Amino acid sequence: MMPKKKNVLSVLLFLAIISSFQILHSQHLSGKYYPNGYKQGKTILFKANNEFVYTEPHKGHGDHFGKIGYGHFTVQKNKLLLDFDLTHANRRSVAEVSIKESPKDSVIISFEVTEKYNANKVFANTIISCSDTGIKDVRTDQEGKANVKLLKSSKSITFTHDFIGHPKLDVTVVPNKGYHIKMEIDPNEPYPIEDKTMIFTLKKIKKKCIVLQQGNEKKVKWIKN
Repeated sequence: MMPKKKNVLSVLLFLAIISSFQILHSQHLSGKYYPNGYKQGKTILFKANNEFVYTEPHKGHGDHFGKIGYGHFTVQKNKLLLDFDLTHANRRSVAEVSIKESPKDSVIISFEVTEKYNANKVFANTIISCSDTGIKDVRTDQEGKANVKLLKSSKSITFTHDFIGHPKLDVTVVPNKGYHIKMEIDPNEPYPIEDKTMIFTLKKIKKKCIVLQQGNEKKVKWIKN
């Protein structure tokens, strides 16, 4: 019986060491890291409660045309996992939909596209597309406004505003009545990274740097700011 008890204790001790190792590594990951210390490239900001912010600027255009993602990170043995499970909650472009009167057999859906926090700045000459391929894309005028006239229907359709440097904004309505759709686009918002998990091999972790490898790519030294 004694050898069995020793084996059980050894296993429990081993699991406790592994668990404390993972917790210790997670605690060490805090602050903003840059690959090779290059501050114009990708960044990972490790925050409290194992949350992170990951940014990936577009080459040659800086953060304005980049990508951004929010989520929770975990360390499992020698793996660093970035789970992008909070990005949607941080997307800030919004749409306000109000009902308007329409003719008997048709509806008019009007759009007004402005910058969030600055209604005087409009998105002129931008495209609003529709999920129904039978409905042509509409283009906003110089005041950021557009209209589309449709036959009444009980089938839902989705209108999408997609402008470079900003995430797509989708608005779904049932065209059995008219609508005024006011889209407020957040300024300079990078394209969101959603519904994915990035997995890195954690090669080394020190106070001021970590060494990560993603798949078969080269190892990269990320330096803490």
